[in-house]
This record gives sequence, structure tokens and C-alpha cells, in this order.
Amino acid sequence: MTGDRTFDDVLDRVAGAASGATYRRRRDGDQPLRSACEGWCELLGVEPEALDGTDRGWLDIVHPDDRKDVRDAVANLSSGERVDATYRVRHDGGDDRPRCEGGEYRWIRDRGIVPEDDPDTIEGVLFDVTDEREEIADLEEDSQLLDGIFESIPVHLFVKDDDGVHLRVSDQREMGESLVGKTDLEVEGRHEDAKRRAYEDDLQVIEAGEPILDQEEYLSEFDQWNLTSKVPWTDDDGEVVGLIGVARDITERKRAEQELERKTERLAEFADVVSHDIKNPLTVANGRLELAAATGESEHVEEVVEALNRADAIVDDVLALSRHGDAELDPGPVSLRAISRGAGHSVSAPRADISLPPDIDVVADRSQLRRLLENLFTNAVQHGCPDVSIDVAVTNDGFTVADDGPGIPPEERERVFETAYTTHEDGTGFGLSIVREVADAHGWSVSIGESEAGGARLDISGVERADADDQKPDA
Repeated sequence: MTGDRTFDDVLDRVAGAASGATYRRRRDGDQPLRSACEGWCELLGVEPEALDGTDRGWLDIVHPDDRKDVRDAVANLSSGERVDATYRVRHDGGDDRPRCEGGEYRWIRDRGIVPEDDPDTIEGVLFDVTDEREEIADLEEDSQLLDGIFESIPVHLFVKDDDGVHLRVSDQREMGESLVGKTDLEVEGRHEDAKRRAYEDDLQVIEAGEPILDQEEYLSEFDQWNLTSKVPWTDDDGEVVGLIGVARDITERKRAEQELERKTERLAEFADVVSHDIKNPLTVANGRLELAAATGESEHVEEVVEALNRADAIVDDVLALSRHGDAELDPGPVSLRAISRGAGHSVSAPRADISLPPDIDVVADRSQLRRLLENLFTNAVQHGCPDVSIDVAVTNDGFTVADDGPGIPPEERERVFETAYTTHEDGTGFGLSIVREVADAHGWSVSIGESEAGGARLDISGVERADADDQKPDA
């Protein structure tokens, strides 16, 4: 047994240096303990003789869920083969066995070998790895929590290394896997300028160690606005090893801000135009009233009425345009012929000749469609002559309003829709702007061309027929 004793001494020295406990036990049955070093009780809380096989063996203190694995791990070993297993054991060896202290299960690592001269035995070293296993369990729990966050968080969350390479990406955009292993410069399908800016921001955070917070970014490929923040990711020594970033979709908020800005700008335009344009007719009216009072001539009163009518028209146009954005349409079947006739009666041009369209029904908001036609008719009269000819005709997907006036030059056809743009000295610049606003609200399109008579032709397309199957357009 000299060789065995020497091996036991070696095991004891190794185990003592590594805070472990050596053992020798049988491989059969409950694996009764043959011998153990002095550190056994400190490690396991049970005296070695309690597991000598008289009543119980080694497997009796192994956790019930782990016993089969421990038995199988050593059952089929041959001489000289090794085993390395990690499992749970009861610290006190059982309620009715000799014990030292404690009573909980601990994790141990069992590293053993089957001796060449005694194949029925296994001898080795046990190490307490409870703390390590608990740390692993905590890490696994943290990892599962992190996995859950990356899978379900409703924002774009990402982690990059010190080269700006994506290490982990949330599933919010359903494209996380395609980003991992790439820098922003290497991501496909994104605008080059956007990729370059994002990558430069990454390097700035990593190299300077300073965060970038709440930066607005526009992703043209998604038509999306993001609010992005990036902060340095540091190790235990405080060295920057990458960055952590989050991008939140603020598209709805951004569009609301842009809409508010647009409305504010439009109101400012209204205020400027109204304050200027109304001042002129009111000044004229005031001057004519003074002349009428001084001379008693009635022609001055007629000029006053005309000036006040002009001011009234300006107010009507401004109110129509300013209220339209907040108005809710009430679409329904509308006779295009009847609504054109009514709009013609509202235009102060008794000598104008308005050709009405066939009696078909279109789907529209009645009052807004009439407003659209009134402005088209008025525009034709103002830029043509009092006896201008206006023709309302039906097309396959809408209708046209054409006149025989001077027309609109191609270079001005887009500008005429701008608020307050006019080429007529008495124009407000609101008429065609209102036309486009009404058309946009209905989902229609407006375009300008030249009529057969050389005048202006405005095409309203995308108009739904109330009974499209039964009605045909003009020839």
C-alpha cells in the first residue's frame, strides 16, 4: 500500500492548497467512503465514517435529482479513466447522521480517477464551487433578463465594441441579426450620409468617453425620426470598451411639431396678408366716404360699397383657408352640374359664360366642392376678362375647369398654388391655394395645363363617382 499512501499524500497536499478535500470511495452501490482527508468535515459538514457503507454511502448525501448522473458518471469507467462532474450534496449528510454544522445543499466539483490496481474504486478531490455556481446563476438570471429586454423593449437598443461593431441589438426593428458584427458603415440599405454620421458619432463617444444625448436623426429608408442617445461602456477599470445606445421612435411627435410649425407659418402669412390687403380697401372706403360727405356725389358711395365688398372677399378667403385644416369633411353624392351652377351664381361676373358639365354625381363635401369651384371661376374672371368663357367638363377620373383667358405660363404653374401669390393687382393670392387645400383634403390631385382656347385648364383628378358604372365622361 506504499504507492496508495504516496498518492493519498499527493492528493492531500493538492487539495489543501486548493481548499479541497480528497477521498477514496467504491464505485458500486451507494459508493461507500473508504477514506477522506482532514478537511472533509469542513467542506461537507459530515464525518467520513458516517458514509462508510454501514448504513449509508456517498450517494446518500448527493441531491436526489443528481444521484443518477453521479452513478452513471463513474459506472462505466475503466482503469485509468477520469471523471469531472459538478453536482449538489447535502452539507450535514442527513438529519440522523453525524454532522458538523449547516444543513443546506452545496455545489461541489468532483475530479477523480479509477486506479489501475483497484478498478472498483475511484479516488479524487472535491472542491466547493457553491459561490461560483451562484455567481453563474446570477449571471444567467441577468442574461435572461437582458434577453427579455432586448426581445421586447419598444425601442432600438444596441451595444457596440470599441470599433463601433454591433455586438447586441434589440428586435424592435426585426433586423437585429443583420446588424450584429457590422459597423454602421457596413449596414446595407441605409443612406450613405446617415451611415457616416452615425459611425462618426460612435467614434466620438468611444474616443472622448463622453455621451451624446437626445440627438434627432432621420432615417429616410424607414421615413422615421429617432431620438438617439449613446453613452460610453466601460470595464471594471474604467476603460472604454464600447458604447451602449438607445433610439426611440419620435416620428409622430416630429410630424406633429412640423404640422404645428406649418400652421403657425400659415397663420403668420394670413396675418401679414390680411393686415396689408384689408388696409387698402378700407383706406379707399374711408377716403371715398370723406369725398361723398364733402361733395354729396353718389359715385363715391358706389366706390365705398365696392371697397367694402373687396374687404369682405378677403376675409372670406382667409377664413376658408385657415379653417380648412381643422374642418372635418362630410363627403356624399353631389351633383357636379348643380354645384357648378351654384358656384357660378356666387361669382360677380354677370357677363361670364359658364358651360356646365353633364348631370353626374361625385363623392365630395358639398360646401368645400362649391368653394373650390367658386375660386376657380373667380380666378378665371380676374385673370381673363368680364365676359370670359369657362367650361366645366368631366374626365375619366375627375373634372376640368378651362377658360379662354391669357392662361398661366409654365414657369408659374406651381407658384400659383402658394399662399398670397398673385399676378393680378386686385388678387389676394388665396384663391388657388384654397383650391389645392380642398383637393388635398379629399385626396384629389390638381394640375395646370393649357386649354384648347389657349387659356388656363385646371384638372382635378382622383375624384370618385357616386355611380361610376352608369356614368360616362364627356366626349
